Amino acid sequence: MAKTSIASVAVNATNSGGTTLAAAATNTIHELIGLSISSNAAVSVKFQSNSNDITGPWNMAAGTPLTIPQLAQNVMSGITPICSTAVAGNEPLKINLSVNASVGGVAIVRSMTFP
Repeated sequence: MAKTSIASVAVNATNSGGTTLAAAATNTIHELIGLSISSNAAVSVKFQSNSNDITGPWNMAAGTPLTIPQLAQNVMSGITPICSTAVAGNEPLKINLSVNASVGGVAIVRSMTFP
């Protein structure tokens, strides 16, 4: 059985490219299950498993928040994630900005470690 934890992770990205939200860990998959961020400039935001896109881009206007509440809980499979890192595990969950901008807020991340 997987060891599971859920954490609120501060989002503080300022440079174009990837910023790690949850570090790579052996046999661990990270799932984004909730998000609330805003930016000081127009920017496209996407999420990545290491350097592989796991969402498409969300276009944000300056000062307009992007909020994705935790999705509904499914009785059979638990919380439905927005996106997940690679099934093989061992990859970080990253937020990727299209341009330099100050993007901040909070991400809710579920991490599952398999034996």
